[in-house]
Amino acid sequence: MGGAAAAADAHGRSTSRTWLSIVINQRTPSAIRATTLSTVALLTKIPYVLVAVVAGVMIEGGQLSVFLIGMAVSSLALLGLSHVIRLRTAPITPEPAPVVEPAG
Repeated sequence: MGGAAAAADAHGRSTSRTWLSIVINQRTPSAIRATTLSTVALLTKIPYVLVAVVAGVMIEGGQLSVFLIGMAVSSLALLGLSHVIRLRTAPITPEPAPVVEPAG
């Protein structure tokens, strides 16, 4: 991964973690806040671990291009799914009624 891509990735992850930490700190009772933050930190690292293992196995087998195509297809599928979910959960705003000019 290039330096710029790595920096952008690290910035994106730190921004989402910061946002998530703020939300958890505001909405979680103090008695379970530390456990909640630790659990979220663990859960956000699991996808990276799984992808790293698969990437390592495929690179060792000389199938880097297959891995990259799979990651691209998976990313596009998740992006499409998030778009569909966003459209389905967005509030529907009614269209304004047409203005009818009185005759005469």
